[in-house]
Amino acid sequence: MNINKVMNSKVGLAAFAVVVVGAVSYYAAKKAKETVNDIGSAINPINNDNVFNQGVLAVGQNLTGNKHWTLGGWIYDITH
Repeated sequence: MNINKVMNSKVGLAAFAVVVVGAVSYYAAKKAKETVNDIGSAINPINNDNVFNQGVLAVGQNLTGNKHWTLGGWIYDITH
């Protein structure tokens, strides 16, 4: 069987398309899983480096001028 005839036929084109779609799907699924893991880490409330904690720290530290300011420390100070 001549490879050129197969690649120029509808069957060859369909087989090639299946391989390409499969490879792209695998790559997309792999990237999606990595992204979900990264997002999960960024919003994990137990993680001190989560995006919300870092945002609150940045605003509090800028407003007070204290580079060691934390929300928990501030709440403790105003309640005790």
